[in-house]
Amino acid sequence: MKKNLDRTEILGQVLHVNNYIKNRFGRREDGTLFKVRNIVFMGMGEPMMNYSNVKKVCHYLTEPSYLGLSQRRVTVSTSGVIPSMEKFIDDKLPVSLAFSLHAPNQELREKLVPTI
Repeated sequence: MKKNLDRTEILGQVLHVNNYIKNRFGRREDGTLFKVRNIVFMGMGEPMMNYSNVKKVCHYLTEPSYLGLSQRRVTVSTSGVIPSMEKFIDDKLPVSLAFSLHAPNQELREKLVPTI
């Protein structure tokens, strides 16, 4: 690992893709622009190891005065970082939490994902 993305880097990725979609696909039949509708935090490292920034970004993604995505359309996927998952629950983050378990048993899981 080289670094965690900060909130502006994460939001920058979302806004870049959102602008691409709007420019590439334009408007729907009803006149509204196509845009990003779903966000899943996964595939670029463990989101729960960067919880403070992920939490901030979830606010910007779901706040109506910012991107205004439905809270049901934002998901944080984790391999199981328990302390951050407990913060997620305590903070009542209003987005979905998904678990990526990687294996059918704990022994194999620890071999595949030794840092968890």
